[in-house]
Amino acid sequence: WGWDDFLEISELESSKYLKDDSIRIRCSISILLPATVKEFRLRENPIIAFPPTNINNDLKRLLESGNGCDVVFEVDDQKFNAHKSILAARSPVFNALFFGSLSDPNVKCVPIQDMDPHVFKGLLEFVYCDELSGEVYGSMHQSLFVAADRYDFNQLKIHCQNKLYQGICVETVASILLMAEMTNSSVLKSACLEYITCSENIEEVMETEGFRYIAENHPQL
Repeated sequence: WGWDDFLEISELESSKYLKDDSIRIRCSISILLPATVKEFRLRENPIIAFPPTNINNDLKRLLESGNGCDVVFEVDDQKFNAHKSILAARSPVFNALFFGSLSDPNVKCVPIQDMDPHVFKGLLEFVYCDELSGEVYGSMHQSLFVAADRYDFNQLKIHCQNKLYQGICVETVASILLMAEMTNSSVLKSACLEYITCSENIEEVMETEGFRYIAENHPQL
C-alpha cells in the first residue's frame, strides 16, 4: 500500500530533506469511526377507533332545521323545505327538474300533485337519511313504492319492495299485485301471482274485495 509515484529514491537522496540517512515527514491523519445512531422510541399511544359515520343523523337535522333550504314543495295544504343539490344527487328526476337543460334555475316552489303529504314526508326522510321513521307502516309502503318509482329513487323502491314482499297475505296480495302492475315491478308481481295461485290461498283471496276489483277492472292480470 502507499503512493508509488510520490518521490523517486534518487531524488530523495539528492534532496536537502535527507539527513543522516533519515527523513522526517509531518502529516495529518484522519480516522473514520463507525457512525453512531441514537435509537429513539415514540411513547406508546393507544389507537383511537374510528367512530361510525353519523352523516344520516346530520342530514336529518339539516332537513328538520331548514337551514340552507332553497326550494319548497307544496303537497295539499302542507309545505316541505328541502335542498335542491341533495335531491338532485339522490334522484335523476329531481336532478332534471332543478339542473336539467329545460329546468328553471330560479324555481323556488314546486307543487306536488296526487300524493299524500305523509308519503312525501317519508320520501324526503329517506332521501336524506336512507331510512324511514316509525310512522311508516302497512299500506303506506305501497304509496312510498309508487312515489319512489315516480322519482326514480331506487334505494327506496328496494326498501319498500322488501317490506311489501314480507307482507304479502290474503288481505294485501290484491292491492300489492295491482301496484306491481302499475309500476312494472316484476318481482312483486311474480310473488303475488304465486301466492294467489297456491291451492291453500286461492279461495280466500278470491273472496276479498281487492281481488273482485281486479277481476272487474283489470281482468288481464
